[in-house]
Amino acid sequence: MSDLVLATDVTTHIPFMKSFNEDVAAGNVSATQAMHVVLKAADISNPAKVPALQLRWTRRVMTEFFLQGDLEKSLRLPVTPPV
Repeated sequence: MSDLVLATDVTTHIPFMKSFNEDVAAGNVSATQAMHVVLKAADISNPAKVPALQLRWTRRVMTEFFLQGDLEKSLRLPVTPPV
């Protein structure tokens, strides 16, 4: 499961997509690769939503980022910057 969450990490995007495209061309795509692609698409889909829905999700993710930063501060950890 954690590998699916990590699939949304932008630092792995280009190597993953290169490998995925090669596997598509070879007709050898795994179920895990397909799930990674679906999550990647969902992760970046906010701008394609209607404005009211886009704004609602933007507010939710901003709230999540700030709550994470507050928790990190309370635990005296370095605050993770939103990407």
